[in-house]
Amino acid sequence: MEQRGLLFRSDHKDVSDEIVFHLSTFEAALKVCKEISGLTDLQITQELDIDPAQWSRIWTGKGNFPHNKLDRYMEICKNLVPLRWLNHRFGLEGKPTKTLLELENEALQKELEYTKKRLEIIEDWERQKRGFGERPRG
Repeated sequence: MEQRGLLFRSDHKDVSDEIVFHLSTFEAALKVCKEISGLTDLQITQELDIDPAQWSRIWTGKGNFPHNKLDRYMEICKNLVPLRWLNHRFGLEGKPTKTLLELENEALQKELEYTKKRLEIIEDWERQKRGFGERPRG
């Protein structure tokens, strides 16, 4: 599998909803996505495997952005401006699904609860064992 993380920034790049919602076109959203990424056109074209001449035509209005590369483009640029613009355009609210960390946390919470119940059973058993094993003195 190729190493995609080389160009990723450690921090997520973003702009306010107000800026995104005032963009008039999807192309403008694509441009803002690119601009706030801090990446060069060359870095993006290499990661997307797009010919630089085609990339140039996209930005001069003589070519179209390849829709099959939109998700990768947003990953590379570390922002979701185009997706947010589309959501706003169609009156939708984009909510993130649970992150991997949240899913792992839920699984660990369940495992902890299971472990606590098992420990409680063992402790009850030990208390009963001690209670039966003791002989009255006298």
